[in-house]
Amino acid sequence: MLLGALSPRISSLLEKVNDEYGFTMSLVCTDAGLLIASAGDGADEDQLAGLTSLFDDIVVRAQRDAGFDVIDEVALLDPNWGRCVVRPLPVSGEMGRLFLVVRVDARGTWRRATNTLRRSIVRLFEEAA
Repeated sequence: MLLGALSPRISSLLEKVNDEYGFTMSLVCTDAGLLIASAGDGADEDQLAGLTSLFDDIVVRAQRDAGFDVIDEVALLDPNWGRCVVRPLPVSGEMGRLFLVVRVDARGTWRRATNTLRRSIVRLFEEAA
């Protein structure tokens, strides 16, 4: 099982990025919200993984109804809770599409960090194939 073997390595990458960029949590999950790897404050893992299915619905509707070709990111902001950023990973897992989800302070930045993290995760999948 490829995902099972990669989960600890992905979690380690997530931990490093959380420490470096101040994310309170990051995770990788399937389009159905199944958690693959995570790092940070685990209290909201289920909530963030659940948001991924919402993201998947937004992507499908944006492509179908608005004619968007590629959706690279969806971000939700609650000034008290922070920002939830969901980005698709350009790999397919055994259980469907995979997504990177990060929780960022309301005033935090994430784009450069998530770009780097996405490339590192893709590299892990390529090496394992």
